[in-house]
Amino acid sequence: MGSHLRTANDRKDALSWLGKSLDAWHASQSEPGFGEPHRSEMQDVELALARTQSPATARLKPGPR
Repeated sequence: MGSHLRTANDRKDALSWLGKSLDAWHASQSEPGFGEPHRSEMQDVELALARTQSPATARLKPGPR
């Protein structure tokens, strides 16, 4: 947040990339090689996206896996 390289579009771009990443995870979860490590990473992306979109969810912490 305090970087001198920060630009006005950083937040919008980050949200866009998180959304694209989550879409890709959801699209691949029916693939045979999609296992628990992938599901865990998908949940991390879901949590990160939720934290950026809602102040109430910013306090959520990942649960046990």
